[in-house]
Amino acid sequence: MKHSSENELNALSVGLIGIMGVSLLLIPTRLHILDMSASIWVSVFQGIFAYATSVSLQIVSILQVPQKRSLFIQGATTFFLFVFVSLFLWAGYFIEAVIFFHIAIMQLVLLTPLKKRFSQIDLLKTSFILINISSGVYLAVSGNQYAHINIALYKTPLVIGFLSSSLFGIIALFLPALKFSAVFSRLQAIPWLLWCAIFIPTLSAANIISPALLSTSILFEGLLPWNKLSVESSNILGHRVIMIAGTLEMSVLIFLSALLIIIDNSLNTSINILITARDAAFLFFMAMSIVMYYALFTIIMTLNGLINELTEVEKDEPVPSSGISVIQWNKRLARYLKPFMHIQEKVHIRLNAQTDQIHALAHQLKNEKKRNTQLILLMELSQQLENQMDQPVASQLAVNTLERALNC
Repeated sequence: MKHSSENELNALSVGLIGIMGVSLLLIPTRLHILDMSASIWVSVFQGIFAYATSVSLQIVSILQVPQKRSLFIQGATTFFLFVFVSLFLWAGYFIEAVIFFHIAIMQLVLLTPLKKRFSQIDLLKTSFILINISSGVYLAVSGNQYAHINIALYKTPLVIGFLSSSLFGIIALFLPALKFSAVFSRLQAIPWLLWCAIFIPTLSAANIISPALLSTSILFEGLLPWNKLSVESSNILGHRVIMIAGTLEMSVLIFLSALLIIIDNSLNTSINILITARDAAFLFFMAMSIVMYYALFTIIMTLNGLINELTEVEKDEPVPSSGISVIQWNKRLARYLKPFMHIQEKVHIRLNAQTDQIHALAHQLKNEKKRNTQLILLMELSQQLENQMDQPVASQLAVNTLERALNC
């Protein structure tokens, strides 16, 4: 199992390139990071491949896959992060480019031998600090005009917020045992929430998506149960659920994108209605994805909980069945239940071993109790014989004690 910091860094990368890919397919007019005079297929293919990479990274983060495949997908993720960095810089969105750039650098570290050298460093928290410092420095030295918006009223509070929150982040990074270290780390999300509030009235997805994801990652850092989301290679049911969910999500996205392209090219509809339709498609897809991920995580955690904590399986009476289809279905179901049955067999073996051990200890305890009783009787006889007694009396006491001690 990967370290939780690495998992959360992958999750942030997935969110960044995944939602950007969805935006390129469904709401390209809200991004303003592409040359609108270029062919629409440029944004379509870029969005499809970016989202496919994000889905692949999600899968390799949960499933146990060969290392070469995992490195290839992480390399593709790093590539798309740098592609979006160049697009944001071309469009003049420097703060958003800073976010993508630092996350891309951290992904690059995970791909190279530097990963072992920085194994003791929390790359996720380090990236939060570097992003806030870079953003604060850029706003401090730049003008009041940013991406066609005058931010003169918010510039000073943003600079103070970015730099001061990064200071709290540094304290939380180097003093993790501090009582309020978790609170200090989450304070770094405040300037990004303010940034989102500033740009929400403009409905500019390019200015909102990455800061919103970054603030969410900061606020929920360390809270997700990653150990319960990992799927073992023998868990065929978990594998199938994940692959089906990813395929369905990808298919729905391609269908919505194709449908909107057809509407753009075939209907003489005003641009305002088209933008509204694209916005609705984007919101629908995001809502569906949230529900799907919630269901997927619930199923995975339930399966892992059953595998790890299952102690008893109720065996139903065999029901006579007829037909080849029923037999095939039973065989397929048996494959899904195989991990649970293996765990149950191990539990029975462990219980039988513990039962035998308990019986052996009980027998040993019974023998020790008998010996203890005999020793007590012999000690009482010794104390009684210390007194001057007639020989017949002493002999009778000895016989009575031996009879009780030896049961003869």
